Amino acid sequence: MDKAKRLEELLNNVSDIYPDFVSGALLSSERRGYVDKLIQLLENNPDITTSEILDKETEWRGIKKVRPPKAYQAAK
Repeated sequence: MDKAKRLEELLNNVSDIYPDFVSGALLSSERRGYVDKLIQLLENNPDITTSEILDKETEWRGIKKVRPPKAYQAAK
C-alpha cells in the first residue's frame, strides 16, 4: 500500500478526526518529511487524539511549546 494511502487510513481512524485535519496532516508530513514517523506514531498509539498528534508534529518541527500564563489558566 502507498504510504500516503496508509497514512490517510490511519488518520481516518483517529477518534476525534475531521476532514481538514486529515488534509493538513497529509500535506504537512509530506512536505516536512515525517510521513514514516507519523505512520509509526499512529500504528503504535491507536487511541491517539488530534491534539496529541499536533503535539508530536510540533516536537518534530522543533517548535517550543508555550504554556498560557497562569492568570489565563485560572480564568477558565
